[in-house]
Amino acid sequence: MEKEPRKLIFGAAPALVFLLSLSMLCVCVDFFWGNTLPFDRWVQYFSASEAGFRDGKAVNKTLEEQEFIRFHLGRLVRGVDRRDLDATGFACDRAVHTVVCVSNKHVRIDTRNMTVYIPSDQAGVDNETVVRPYARQEDELKVITPVRMLQYRNTTVPPECQYNHNIPAVVFSSGSTGNVFHEMNEIIIPLYITTKQFQSRVLFVLEDYKPSFMTKYGKVLSRLSAYEVMNPAANGSLHCFPGSVVGLKYHDNLALNSSDIPGGYSMSDFRHFLRQAYDLKFVHVSQITKPRLMLLSRTNTRRFLNEVEMIALMEGIGFQVIVIRRSKVISNLGKFSQLINSCSVLVGAHGAGLTNEIFLPSGAVMVQVELLGTEWASNTYYGDTARGMGVHYLRYKIEAEESSLVKLYGRNHSVVTDPGSVYRDGGYRAARTVYLDQQNVRVNLVRFRETLVEALSIVTDLDRLPLYLQFTTYFQHQKGYYQGTCGKKQESLDSLLSRLVKGEDQEKLKATGLACNSEVYSIHCVSNRPVQVDTRAMTVTIASNQSIRETVIRPYARQEDEVLLERVTPVKILQGNTTLPVCQYNHEIPAVIFSSSGFVGNVFHEINEILIPLFITTRLFKSRVAFILEDYNPSFLRKYGKALSGLTSYEIINPSANQSVHCFPGAVVGLKFHGHLALNSSDIPGGLSMREFRKFLRESMNLKYSHVSQIKTPTVMLLSRRSTRRILNEDELVAMMEELGFRVVVVARAKVISNLNLFASLINSCSVFVGAHGAGLTNELFLPDGAVMVQVDLIGLEWAAATYYGNPARAMGVHYLRYKIEPEESSLLKVFGRRDHTYITDPRALPVQAGKEVYLNGQNARINITRFRETMVEAMSLVRYSPL
Repeated sequence: MEKEPRKLIFGAAPALVFLLSLSMLCVCVDFFWGNTLPFDRWVQYFSASEAGFRDGKAVNKTLEEQEFIRFHLGRLVRGVDRRDLDATGFACDRAVHTVVCVSNKHVRIDTRNMTVYIPSDQAGVDNETVVRPYARQEDELKVITPVRMLQYRNTTVPPECQYNHNIPAVVFSSGSTGNVFHEMNEIIIPLYITTKQFQSRVLFVLEDYKPSFMTKYGKVLSRLSAYEVMNPAANGSLHCFPGSVVGLKYHDNLALNSSDIPGGYSMSDFRHFLRQAYDLKFVHVSQITKPRLMLLSRTNTRRFLNEVEMIALMEGIGFQVIVIRRSKVISNLGKFSQLINSCSVLVGAHGAGLTNEIFLPSGAVMVQVELLGTEWASNTYYGDTARGMGVHYLRYKIEAEESSLVKLYGRNHSVVTDPGSVYRDGGYRAARTVYLDQQNVRVNLVRFRETLVEALSIVTDLDRLPLYLQFTTYFQHQKGYYQGTCGKKQESLDSLLSRLVKGEDQEKLKATGLACNSEVYSIHCVSNRPVQVDTRAMTVTIASNQSIRETVIRPYARQEDEVLLERVTPVKILQGNTTLPVCQYNHEIPAVIFSSSGFVGNVFHEINEILIPLFITTRLFKSRVAFILEDYNPSFLRKYGKALSGLTSYEIINPSANQSVHCFPGAVVGLKFHGHLALNSSDIPGGLSMREFRKFLRESMNLKYSHVSQIKTPTVMLLSRRSTRRILNEDELVAMMEELGFRVVVVARAKVISNLNLFASLINSCSVFVGAHGAGLTNELFLPDGAVMVQVDLIGLEWAAATYYGNPARAMGVHYLRYKIEPEESSLLKVFGRRDHTYITDPRALPVQAGKEVYLNGQNARINITRFRETMVEAMSLVRYSPL
């Protein structure tokens, strides 16, 4: 049998044949050198045995242990540090907060004096590095025992090994424990970030060993290491390891950044890990049958002076209230984590106890009572972090009259009127004494009630219930209409529509039946009252007893592009006492009106400004919604029909072909936009993430691979551009990739990309995606989790490359590698004559339009194969050992 070629070029062959029938779909692709390979065989060729990957360990079982260790140690440093590690066997990552030192050579650790001996081939004297292994290096470190790392030459004889290990050591300190925020923020989360990738094949050397810390967090440590934790003070001997890590990687306050070292871990991953470690029952707040509220009661400072009244208010609203008053309860983390996991809402004044929000189920609410002078700390330590956990954050900012500081200092004292001056004049210590140590609060129950009602509405929002309960409560069993008594029907629809606006707009919607959410990029208007949509003139009419008001919007997600908006047909919304058109068609589901105009034909703009905003706006309706598609474009429907059918169960209305009057129980005009290729779980309507959107795409388009580890042979797709931003030495690039062990697929024709169903399946079967900046990189959306996107970052396109494709990749669970070209690799060097020309060194010097012509339309690249090889080696490492 003829051997199949490794390099496959899509679009270079003359034919791409599709045979469609009611019973089957055959897709065949004509490959380079004349081989015809049906698509299902292509997928089968690259697939791994599903059974082999079922437990997530099949890859590692085939690895040599030393290779596994070296690879994962290498993930803890980047750039120059990574090259130092490869060259010398030792490197330290020194970031803003943290220092982590890594050795991939065999080391000896003397626990009697905490010295790590690392062999060195470098000439010169022995090199010594001293680190206090605590995650936040800017804190007071005197209580942390230092670790001395000695890179010794052949002339130095280190002490002999007493114990030999075949796993790497991680040395860290349990520091100054007793405060749950600092324990979680500076030890537990950094320990997870640093060691999760080793899959428990690592030994912990715990400096400043405290039995109380082990009692509290033993379940966590036992899930990160399969070995007994070593206490240096009690051990007093010399141990040999095949590698070591000294210190822990820190990302930010109660945070994990999936794009930071070592890459790929998020807060949702960490919370899932905690649920397993502490055997927590509830994943989502909808699993808690009765709304349950935990109130953290402080007994010294920042006390609630009218706590009894607060509890009565909470119970009166409908909460079952649990009051935690003793630190002893909190210190038993095994029991306390299960208790808080059973709650829908957590309420407390600013303080370390709020760290326990990390155990709340997804969709729960954390209410922080924000005291005077604590605004920045409240948001930084607990507010922003809650949003990253998938927990709703409500801020109750007290007024001056609610603070005990008014009685202590007077209403007009600067302590009350200008807290910033206390920080500026007296520093943090003085401010801490005032705002943290001297302040209590008597909550205004009338104001606070509004916050509690909002919390209750979030956790009892019926749209968040399990799907079978939603269908029973809301929809008729036959056609999926909103159902129940008339009142219940309207309440259910109101709840969904109201999630598309916030704050004053939400109040306006309740009061008038119409509200518009206007932001930087997008505008969408929502009505929760019966509407008549006349598709002949694209007029939406809402009856009321008020005088007529008219609102006109062009229903496209990005409103800042005025030239683009001229292509979008406007929609007129009339509300008031007017003659209503007679309904020709009655619907029991709401309508969503949007346009397929704009930059249709460009995959970035189609997905960025239509498909993702449509998902954001309509996913909460669970397909019980009618789409009215203005500027109807059949090619758009052909391309994205599968995705649209996953968002609506009804035929899409084309106004220009329909020309009639439709009546709906509510309507949305326009789509919500979060950011470039982005979904923000804390933005309207709340709770949606890019990972959910990618899962939706996989299901809609029947994509096979959810994770890169399911792909048997490492495969690269190279986007080959034919006009501008071409890679001039593409053949050399392909040869280098093949030499590294990749199977290479080159996509050379737009016709292949335009067939989204085929192309999505094709790119989903790839481990690595490589291309120069351009709309085609949007297809990173279809890569499996853990895959790698490599963007060739051309001169003058740095901001656009990161904003449109780099940052979104990280949020998708895709590794992003940036290959920034040197001036010598750009064709612009020949155009402008020298590398220090202003238009090369400072692209911002050119006006925008001129810059577009130069950098987007006038630039190609001849890649430095030696430099680019390093990037592809890193890509290979990431996809070979990417954990499930």
